[in-house]
Parts: sequence; C-alpha cells; structure tokens
Amino acid sequence: MLRVKQFSILMLITLFSMSYANAMEDKAATAEALYQQAVIPYEQGWNKGLDLMWQAANAGNIKALCLIARGYQGTSLIVNTDAQTYFKKAAELGGLCGMQALSNLGSGPILDASLSDHSGDKNWTKILLETAKKRAGEGQLDGLRSYALIQAAKGNDNGFCQWMEKAADLGDADAMNQLAGAIRDGCGWYIVPGSRDKAVRHWLEQAANHGNPRAMDQLAVYYQESEDIKPMLHWYGMGANIGNVNSILFYFILFWLFNVRT
Repeated sequence: MLRVKQFSILMLITLFSMSYANAMEDKAATAEALYQQAVIPYEQGWNKGLDLMWQAANAGNIKALCLIARGYQGTSLIVNTDAQTYFKKAAELGGLCGMQALSNLGSGPILDASLSDHSGDKNWTKILLETAKKRAGEGQLDGLRSYALIQAAKGNDNGFCQWMEKAADLGDADAMNQLAGAIRDGCGWYIVPGSRDKAVRHWLEQAANHGNPRAMDQLAVYYQESEDIKPMLHWYGMGANIGNVNSILFYFILFWLFNVRT
C-alpha cells in the first residue's frame, strides 16, 4: 500500500512538473507573440504598440523589458531608477540587453556607463562579458549580437561585423540590416571596386526579404533614386503591408503620382 501511495505521489509530482513546464513554455510563447505584435507600432509611437509592449514586458519578454527601460531612460547621460528597474528585471531573466545597460564597458553611444553597476548587488560587466562570450561561442543568436556590440564598444569595428555576420547567417533580419550599415560605414576589407556596395546591397536585400522594415525602406529609396518604379513600389508596398507608417505614406503618395502620370 505504501509503495502505491509513493508511486501516486511521484506521478502527481511528475504531472505537476510537466504542467508547470508547459505553462512556462506557453507563457514565453505568449510573451514573444505580444512582442512581435507590438514592436512596429511601438517604434512608430502608436498607443496600441505601447500597450502591447507593456503586456509583453509584464509577461516576461526580455526584449520588451529592455525597450520599456530605454523609454524611461530617455538619454544615456541620466540614471533613471525606473529604467534601471526594468533593465535589472531583464538581466535577472538572463537578458543580455539588460546586462549591457547595467554594465560599464566604457563610453560611447552603443554601450556606455550610464547605469554602470549602480545597483551594487552584482558585477554586471563581468557577467555580461562571460555570458555573451559563452553564448556567442555556442552560436546562440542573442550571444552573437551582444558580443558584436561589445566589440563595437571596444572600437573593434571588424570584430563587430564578424560576429554580427554570424547572427545574420542565422536569419536574424535586424542583424542583417545592422551588418549592411556597418559595411557601408567601412568595416571589412573590400578590394575590388564596387564590392563593398554589392555587399551592402546583398545584406539589405536579405534583411528586407526577412521582414526588416528599415531595410525595405532603404531598398525602396535605392530604386527611387535610380527611377526604377516597379521595385520601388514593391518595397514600399511590402513595408506598408507590415504596418510601417513611413512606407504606407510613401507608397500611396508615389503610387498616386506615378499612376496619374501614366
């Protein structure tokens, strides 16, 4: 009888553990879904985007927590306690973006000392460096992106491109767009004339095809400057389809203008 009871208790514990694990996975999936719905309208200042971003942050989405924190921060020159609170929540959940904000890796627009371990309870700089390097070595996307930013903060532009390209190769649209911008600004070696522009265009196209609205806008501008109307309207239209206000505005203005002319 005792063995039966022990077995039943073990079964209940196992079932509870499985239910809890599934609930945590569902919560994480819900938080990510909220973040994906929020990110574009949030960046464009829509109230709906802010509301969804708050929901994602409260559900524990690390990227949402960091965006909310940056909204409180306003400027990297001022230590804001609300910003610090949300960055710390993100860091304690393992978020490298939170660790970066709480770290002191020197001055500069990417990673500065604005919060620089002000909480005093952890050495976030050391934790960030160790965690980012480990995750980058394992090929984890957040580790690759963070380690790339660390290289940039140290003035190693080629290191930034090296690690960001690894993130881009994993299909991350924002990494692709950042890589295109960094190559345009001079990182990497491109000896053959025109090869740098070709690399920039390649990564912009990759980013746009993977859904990055900024890359879509940039490609549309390229085609607009060369007066290639059809692909210009295509990329403004693609941006409009995902709710990019800038693309919506240009798409309808230009579509109207070119249709009136013809």
